[in-house]
Amino acid sequence: MATACPPSVMVVEDDAALLETMVDVLSWHRWPIVGAAQDNVGAMHLASYRPDIALVDYELKDGPSDALIELLQAQNVNVLIFSGYARDHLPSKFRRHAFLLKPFDVLTLMEALAQFDPQHYRTTG
Repeated sequence: MATACPPSVMVVEDDAALLETMVDVLSWHRWPIVGAAQDNVGAMHLASYRPDIALVDYELKDGPSDALIELLQAQNVNVLIFSGYARDHLPSKFRRHAFLLKPFDVLTLMEALAQFDPQHYRTTG
């Protein structure tokens, strides 16, 4: 019986240590990583790979991620936004997306991803 591939993920976070940790955790849980970026410019390039899920820090060092999120929405990519600010800090057009308030732990991240692929979470979480 063929095994379905889990959804591919891209990660956008400007804190290098947190970015590395998230990529390591996702890899350990067998989520295919399309790529990781620390700024909007790099993330816009990664979006061309059309991941299934994008984990996006809203406030990056080079500015808010509005254009990136809009591009991902246009590509029908599932977006999970995270920020050190509360959800109501986001523009209203982005508040419908899954959201995590930083800091968050590994279990919280895995549970948030489970909404996009519950089967993968049950087998690896």
